Amino acid sequence: MVGIVDAAVDSLAAEFPTVEVHYFGGPAMSVYNARQIKRDTYATSIVALVIIILFILCVFKRRRSIFLILCPAIYGAVFALAMSWLTRGSISGIAVGAGTAIMGIALSYSIHFLAHQNYVRSVTQLLEELCSPLIIGSVTTIGAFVGLLFTSSRLLQDFGLFAAYTLLGTMVFCLVFLPQFLVAQSDVREGKVLRIIEKISSYPFDRNKWQIAALVILTAVCGYMSTKVGFDSDMMDLTYWEPKLKEAEAMLAAQDRDSTKTVMLVNVGVSDDLAYNALRGTLQELEALKSEGLVSDYSDG
Repeated sequence: MVGIVDAAVDSLAAEFPTVEVHYFGGPAMSVYNARQIKRDTYATSIVALVIIILFILCVFKRRRSIFLILCPAIYGAVFALAMSWLTRGSISGIAVGAGTAIMGIALSYSIHFLAHQNYVRSVTQLLEELCSPLIIGSVTTIGAFVGLLFTSSRLLQDFGLFAAYTLLGTMVFCLVFLPQFLVAQSDVREGKVLRIIEKISSYPFDRNKWQIAALVILTAVCGYMSTKVGFDSDMMDLTYWEPKLKEAEAMLAAQDRDSTKTVMLVNVGVSDDLAYNALRGTLQELEALKSEGLVSDYSDG
């Protein structure tokens, strides 16, 4: 529908250049939000993928490593989408877009396997040394995301579910399928970048008193600065505003004589009774705000 409206506006502008047409509404904002989320998801995924591939080539110097590292994460994402469809039927596009940030955690699983195979003489030894740490680390991380299911926000629930399924699928792939493609290579010379990383990680930072003192001071400074941060309470800032819709909204607000703003509220509940009780509470709060002059009027129809 929004596409049809845009086409009609463009056609009218071409036929009558002096005529300007503006429109605004919730459905239009939803459509443009969905389009922007889709573009952002593709863009962030492509950029992240390019950076990851370059990093893999610099560290491992084997093109085969790209396949071995990316496959578990891709499988985890496909597994998450499939399980989300089975358990919920649909999932928020914003949750999937934000879920691309989980790619870094998922890739670390396969990176551990490929990096550690330089120190073992058999795949069996590799599994014996990494199986328990990987499972324990995965369970704790997955549990943290599962905790989002207990929030009241559908968006946070979808994000937690998608992230948990992604990490679960990645872990299963790394433990079951990835070892089939690995070989022990303790006699293979490491790449230069990997040697530099290991040299830095082997430095005894805990024995350097100056670094410990600097860390304590930095912690104190950060603790003080954290109390100064401000929080944006305007929920509309969470929404992407298409420039032409923002312009139309500003024009509508300018025509409003008393400078009031219309806000739509929706009460939800797991049952009709709970939703009705939530509505009654909202109406009581609106009545109190109206008596204080903060709300000009409201309607529950």
